[in-house]
Amino acid sequence: MAGDLTVKVNDGVDRCSKTCNIVVQVIVGLIFTAFGIAMIVVGAIYLNSCPAQTYVPIYLIVAGAFFLSFWLLFPLEFFHAKLRKILSALVAVFLFAWLIAGSVWVFGIFNNSTRACHRSMYLFTFSIIIIQYILLGLAIIFGLIACFCSKMTCCCSCWNKKV
Repeated sequence: MAGDLTVKVNDGVDRCSKTCNIVVQVIVGLIFTAFGIAMIVVGAIYLNSCPAQTYVPIYLIVAGAFFLSFWLLFPLEFFHAKLRKILSALVAVFLFAWLIAGSVWVFGIFNNSTRACHRSMYLFTFSIIIIQYILLGLAIIFGLIACFCSKMTCCCSCWNKKV
């Protein structure tokens, strides 16, 4: 009887976990979509407006397109979850490398940015990069917390079974 209750509770937790996972993915997808569209639009508008570093608007366009690719990968969750995870990981690795390249290009012209690039485009790109680093830091912190909490839950449930 107690085993049946445990199975029902676990099934409810699994369904809640899957639902929460999908909700979080949709919210993150919407944020990435907003960032992606804004980056593509600003990069396209100011494509030739940064003679000091011509890669800054290209950085925006490419990063925006890859942000949007996360949305395109979302439906794979329902058909081939493993492929989606692999492709998402590859996109994430590329975006991390592209963030580093964009940082070099944007921060490299920081002192003469007002003379060499369109001010709005440069400040938008600068802000986007800073926001990406903040989000990356928060993702690492929350990931570590989640890992720690899952280990604690595992240890507590194992400990309770032994008693």
